[in-house]
Amino acid sequence: MFDFPTTPTALHLFVQDNSEALQHAAFTLGGRDWLRRTRGIIDNLRLGKPLTRSTRIEIEKLYGLLTLRYAADPDTAECGFAADIDPASPVVEEICLLVDKLEDVAKEAGLYLQDPWETDLLEGEYIS
Repeated sequence: MFDFPTTPTALHLFVQDNSEALQHAAFTLGGRDWLRRTRGIIDNLRLGKPLTRSTRIEIEKLYGLLTLRYAADPDTAECGFAADIDPASPVVEEICLLVDKLEDVAKEAGLYLQDPWETDLLEGEYIS
């Protein structure tokens, strides 16, 4: 059986069109480790590859980073990165706009991202 590329979804196109902004946001909020993970997401969605379970999980975790889910834990590196950002910096608005767009295209792809501040996901959840 052959794997044929799927037609790119709005999520594929969003990641393609915003790859630099996503990488910048990931590096700003999480450093090199998150930059590497974000590049992995971009590579996995390149050329219309299907949205796999592992890519879905990574997108959910990236969403957690972008919404500061991991910054709430003072024992994480993400907390330190978030603390270094000036709330008045233009990067904050850019990240918020990315989050809004990501939520919309993820929903179209059947991936429902939950805002950590509207759920109990902050209780004991962390990235693996």
